[in-house]
Amino acid sequence: MKITDLFKMNFEEEIEAVIKVGEYSEKSATEEIKNYIVTDQIAKNIDKFIDYYSADRKDTGIWLSGFYGSGKSYLAKIIGYLLADPSLMGVEARELFKSRLAGLDEKALLENKIQGLSKYKTKTISFDVSGESLTGTFYKKLLLNFIKSIGLPKNYIGYIEYQLMKTNNYKEFLDIADQISKDKMGEDWKTARTNKMYAPIIIKEAWSQINGDIDVDNTIESIHDLIDQIDADQLVEELDSFLKMNNDFDRIMFIIDEVSEALDKDHIELAELRGTAQHLSQDEQSRFWFIATAQEKLDNVLSKKNINQNDLNIITDRFQHKIHLSSAQVDKVIKERVLAKTDEGQEELREFYQEKNGSINSLANLSGNFSTSIESEEEFISYYPFFNYQMRLLKNFLYSVFQQAQSGGSERGMLITVDRLLKNEDSFKEEIGKFVTGYQLCDYGFPMPQSELEEKFNQAKTDLEDEGQNVDGAKLLKTIYFLEKSEDLKRTTDNITKLYNDELRYIGEIKEDFNKSLESLSEKNYLLKENEEYKITSDIEENMMEEMNQIEDNWENRVEIVREKIKKLSFITKFSTNRLDNKTYNIAIRDEKENLLSSKKGEVTLVVYNILNLDEDIERELDNFKNKYIDLDEALLVPAPKYQNRIDKLARSIFKHNQMINRYRGTTDEEKEKVINSFTTIVNNQEGELENLIEDSYNNSWLIYDFNEQKLDKNSLDSEIDDIESKMIEKTFSKRLKESLDQGVAEKFLKVDSKKLVKYCTSGQFNFFDSDGTFVGENLRVVQEINDECKSKDGRTGSGLVDKFNSKPYGWNIEDIMGTLAALMRAGNLKVRYEAQDYRDYNEAKIHKVFTNTNEFKSAKFYTVIVGLPRAKKQKVVDLLLEIDSKNTVQVNYNQNDFEVIDKIRKLASSYVSKFSRLENKVNNNLIESDRNDVKLLKDFAARNIVDSNLEEVADDFINNSDQFKAAVKYIDNLEYFIDNNYLDYKNKSKFIDDVEQQIDQNSNKELVTNIKELINHFHQVEENGVIENYDNLVEKFNDIRQKFNELFKIYFDELQEAAEQLLEASKSKQKEIEDVSIEANRDFYSQLKRYIESNQRLLEKEFNLSETEAKDKATNSTLKEIQQATALKGYNTQDVKAFVPELPAPKPPTGGGDDSPAPEPKVYNLTLKARTNNIQYIKRQLKETLNKLEQEDYDEINIKLSN
Repeated sequence: MKITDLFKMNFEEEIEAVIKVGEYSEKSATEEIKNYIVTDQIAKNIDKFIDYYSADRKDTGIWLSGFYGSGKSYLAKIIGYLLADPSLMGVEARELFKSRLAGLDEKALLENKIQGLSKYKTKTISFDVSGESLTGTFYKKLLLNFIKSIGLPKNYIGYIEYQLMKTNNYKEFLDIADQISKDKMGEDWKTARTNKMYAPIIIKEAWSQINGDIDVDNTIESIHDLIDQIDADQLVEELDSFLKMNNDFDRIMFIIDEVSEALDKDHIELAELRGTAQHLSQDEQSRFWFIATAQEKLDNVLSKKNINQNDLNIITDRFQHKIHLSSAQVDKVIKERVLAKTDEGQEELREFYQEKNGSINSLANLSGNFSTSIESEEEFISYYPFFNYQMRLLKNFLYSVFQQAQSGGSERGMLITVDRLLKNEDSFKEEIGKFVTGYQLCDYGFPMPQSELEEKFNQAKTDLEDEGQNVDGAKLLKTIYFLEKSEDLKRTTDNITKLYNDELRYIGEIKEDFNKSLESLSEKNYLLKENEEYKITSDIEENMMEEMNQIEDNWENRVEIVREKIKKLSFITKFSTNRLDNKTYNIAIRDEKENLLSSKKGEVTLVVYNILNLDEDIERELDNFKNKYIDLDEALLVPAPKYQNRIDKLARSIFKHNQMINRYRGTTDEEKEKVINSFTTIVNNQEGELENLIEDSYNNSWLIYDFNEQKLDKNSLDSEIDDIESKMIEKTFSKRLKESLDQGVAEKFLKVDSKKLVKYCTSGQFNFFDSDGTFVGENLRVVQEINDECKSKDGRTGSGLVDKFNSKPYGWNIEDIMGTLAALMRAGNLKVRYEAQDYRDYNEAKIHKVFTNTNEFKSAKFYTVIVGLPRAKKQKVVDLLLEIDSKNTVQVNYNQNDFEVIDKIRKLASSYVSKFSRLENKVNNNLIESDRNDVKLLKDFAARNIVDSNLEEVADDFINNSDQFKAAVKYIDNLEYFIDNNYLDYKNKSKFIDDVEQQIDQNSNKELVTNIKELINHFHQVEENGVIENYDNLVEKFNDIRQKFNELFKIYFDELQEAAEQLLEASKSKQKEIEDVSIEANRDFYSQLKRYIESNQRLLEKEFNLSETEAKDKATNSTLKEIQQATALKGYNTQDVKAFVPELPAPKPPTGGGDDSPAPEPKVYNLTLKARTNNIQYIKRQLKETLNKLEQEDYDEINIKLSN
């Protein structure tokens, strides 16, 4: 069966590319309804529209949005047909449309709703506003299209005739116009009214005959102005007039296409859209409706306009009902309208698929962002000769090349592409077995490519034909272009080959042809390859690639690129070290030009030969190498030359691309920057391929050592090289150590506790310390070798030791050298000179720096120490130090070396001398015995310089003076304790006693005073004998003084309270006396009495309480002298109170009188009211009481005060 015979559709009919809202004929309307695919979503949209239209709505605006080609204009036109219900070739539009509802779940319900539209007699007025004249307002466009819809010219002539239709003169006008038309043109007025030359003359004459009393010319001019200046109110009046004079209609629906486009281009003003929607919605009977189609949702359109919130709300409110279309069901439309198969066709395809499904699925299986595989037999049948995945690509392709709205590609564009492809491709007139290709989708989806692309496609075709290639260059580029613009699938060789192929062929048979063609087009700069994907070059890319091809490269450039890649091979790092006998050796890895390929330097070398420097005759090269590389400390690795040419080609390309990248780095040209970014990606991909080829070449190599040649592969490479390196190490390092110290052990030997030292000593060669921390490594070979180097008086630098023992025949690690020297330092058998200073104490910070930093270690100098202390004397010194240093300040022990033990004497003395100096600065000099002999002894030991030659001398001095040393330490400890715990307390007590002495000098209680003075003298005598040693006695004396002073102070406090009580009684008595005479006449003294009463009452309530830190009463915060003075003062005050005689009040002036009599004081009534209150009843009550009082008594004035 031929492919065209599979389909239900008529191959002779064409699908309209664009549905135009304003165009209408019975035939076109019939075809539009018959071809309309009602998806579930479309059915829901129509259903909701009918519900909205049938309800009592005041907001009659409807916003119908969807991207270009989504079917919004088509749907708007269908809604118009359903509302107007025109008779289409004998069948009403609604009946015709119902046949399109087959298969819908809610078919019956929607049919009833459609039929329900018959209760409205709707006149529809449809036009594309973007195609209207740019002059005139939006209201003018609505008016003229309304006039056109009733069969009149869309100009002032139609408007005049419409106005005449409203009068009784219209029939007369038609008769006159017909007669004039026949006289001038031989036609009736209905025909003549559209003639631009005669219609103005005819209308003018006809109108003049009817209205002979008017100036027609001026009136026509006025009509032009009226049409141009018509506003929303006038438009509604005209629509209202039409409905009133025409019983055929009770509603008017404007269907206006591409409103958002007109707004964007300022063909209509947003204010006009707002005015139209607002005024049409104000009709109480909801007679005037308005559908606006747009490519964007209303919110998106409004967001672009700078409008105030009020206008925004008005417009949004007027378009309450919104319909938005997407291409979600495009597949269904295409399958039902274009790809629908006959029953016989389906059966033929089913048999074909069952027989060829393996090959079909292979052709359909492309790599990318989604699966392209065929899910079922039914899917294949539904989409043939397309594949399902091609629909997704086509949608993306159309969107990309036409740059449509944000929401996606063109649904109608897909429909047209599929339809025309099937109807115009000759291959689909053949038998079943042909498939749609990428270049066909490109041709029919984008039939007019850009001129430079068309030229490039044609030239590519010519170039491949000239080369005798089997692939069509134009079709190949179109296939790539389709993949590039549709984005979701990779533009790999496999994908390109499959999408190019239009029949079932094994791709492996033709893939090589495509590889050659793609490579050829890449070399000719038609294509750019990134990440194994091809893309068509732009003009700028092509020019820059041509520029790149002109760059010259040389052999050494390419060798250097390969050398850098060899450095990054995983085995380079792996083979740069070799572990033998639990010890790691560095291996120098170099190329044949002595260039170091690894970061390690070693005494044995592995030479890695650069593949680009190999001769073509590999056998001859290997023979030459065996005679050249004969040293036992050197081996040679020779790569397989299989990929030498491809590696050379890649290195050349990488070099040229990098030259272009460097040349245009920082360019401000955006197009060039994009190309350079592409070049960067290409370099990354090529470097990846280069690395893989180099790695494969060395994984299959030859290893040459000691005149022998071994062929290696990926599995044997590691073990064979490891074995050869071990042999080189054995023959090169005859004095090597069988073991090696761990990194950081040198620092451990200096820091850890003695008993933990053995933990870091490996058995055998590094057994420096026993379990007690005693050094037992005198006879170890590593100790003897290093001692021999360091025993001269000039010593040996760390760098010299490393140079000697790191090289052959030793091969020792620097950790072994540093660790051994650190062990000798810990044992006291080493002196270190560093930064012009000699060090013997392993605890010194500088020593730790030397043994933890390689550079510092190398700069230091080391000397072997042989002299030491007798064991018994060392033990005696340690015993004494442990006895004296009870606080374990210097942490001495028996396992420390001789120098360390003797230096502990100096450190302990130094520590206590420093402590003594700090304490001297804290207290008065009279508290500290600075000239003590034992302290002087400490200072002498602290100043000693401990060196190897005076160890025994210092030890003897310490032993002989240990008692004094001990006494000084004890004294300083006691002094520290006193200052930390008792000194402040002592200062407070001394101050308290000084205050007491000052307060008791002139006191009448001689017995107590004498007693206190004697106690104070005893206190000072104890001080003179030593505050620190006698502090407990001082505290006891202080308490005695305090108790006696407290007794004295209490006597005088009691006397004070007695005086206060007397003053209080006198004040109260005098107060009553004044109250009986006149308070006003004695106002000042009366106030003084009140103060006396209050203060003395408070004093009588207090209880005496001597302060702990001051010679004061805490209750009154007063000293003894202040208490005595207060008592005397209160006595004087009491006498003054008793002596005071109250004054009588002054006589009142006469009330009547002669001329000299003072005027009587006016009688004032004072009223206070709240300035603000919500309690009205309160105000009324206050005013009523005031009026009553004013009635009862005579007042001269009233004073009203407003309070808050």
